[in-house]
Amino acid sequence: MSSSIAAREPGAEQAKEETPAGNHGADAAAAPSRNRSQTLSILIFRGRPEDTPAARITDLYVAASDDSNTNSTFRLDGRPGSYRAGELPNLAAPRLRPDYRSQIHVATLPATSVAGTSLHDTIKGVVINNDDPSWGCQHWVGDVVMTLHELGIITEDEGDRAIDAMMNIILAAPR
Repeated sequence: MSSSIAAREPGAEQAKEETPAGNHGADAAAAPSRNRSQTLSILIFRGRPEDTPAARITDLYVAASDDSNTNSTFRLDGRPGSYRAGELPNLAAPRLRPDYRSQIHVATLPATSVAGTSLHDTIKGVVINNDDPSWGCQHWVGDVVMTLHELGIITEDEGDRAIDAMMNIILAAPR
């Protein structure tokens, strides 16, 4: 599975798949709120060079409910055996990125600070399995969601619905 942004070709056709658990835009993150919050989503991109289930790319996306539309995309960078988690702040809206397929809402959470560093730190701190050559970004997203549930940051239902929706979109790729 390719996990580098370089694998995404600029100008590629953009599409979006609807899912019951999906949030296909920044509407939830942009809604005004009395309390600061952050919305966690799973992003799915078309696989390269072929769009197959194994090649689909998954990232995590955290959007803050602030006036600046602060957001961070978390992705697994590297190759099997040498992956690392990376954070890219304030990229374009997911639906405007090359090879975008879907955005799945996981949960809207209270922010402990403007940057929401505890959620960010938790995501970046999830163990990366560089010992298994078949392990990649789809596994990493699942591991992050499971860790967030184990820590009580999201509910089991939120995690299960998001992972089920992610798998349905991944498996809908041409074979």
